[in-house]
Amino acid sequence: MNIVTNNQIINHSIKITVNARDLHEFLGVKTQFSHWITKRISKFDFQKDNDYIVIVKKDQNSTGGRPEADYHLTSSMAKELSMLENNEKGKEVRKYFIKLEENQSGVARVHSPEDQKAIDEKNKEDFYNKISTLTQDDMLYTVSDIVPDTPCKTARELNILLAKLGIQQRVNGVWYLVPELQGYGYEKIKSVTRYGEKEYYMVFTSLGLDMILNKI
Repeated sequence: MNIVTNNQIINHSIKITVNARDLHEFLGVKTQFSHWITKRISKFDFQKDNDYIVIVKKDQNSTGGRPEADYHLTSSMAKELSMLENNEKGKEVRKYFIKLEENQSGVARVHSPEDQKAIDEKNKEDFYNKISTLTQDDMLYTVSDIVPDTPCKTARELNILLAKLGIQQRVNGVWYLVPELQGYGYEKIKSVTRYGEKEYYMVFTSLGLDMILNKI
């Protein structure tokens, strides 16, 4: 199915989202997009920042009118809108999003703290040690670097503790600061090539290190 989806933070939760324009096109809706989406939202009482978010495209309206707005819908809203069209395309979209949600839930279970024992600890520690050497010159700190200053014995234990303290959350296998702590210079996102594939990871600045140690 040629519909691009993303993971976005909506109402402090990670949600699978789809651009409403892409959904409108795939479903083959005859009504003009702006009329279709606004009427659906109004009629079925979808809530902004809960069922969808709006991103305004600045300086992209060539006619001189209002800038275009993109509606990014949660998978739940996209499924409901699709079924309202009452056609085969709608059924196809619904099945597609159900599958995505199942896959996302599966990933979450595999990487939950309760299941971390199933992960090869040696490989993970080797990986953290590798990225640690990449950040020393920049005064950036990996979780492994911070472990000796905490009650934790391993990077895994510290990651779990930081999550319990509401400092970070895991998205698609990568730890990120929670939205409330982003944008304050506490962290940077880096990448490293591992087994031929690029992987992303978070490192902490000196400000981030101080913030963590003050909360523990």
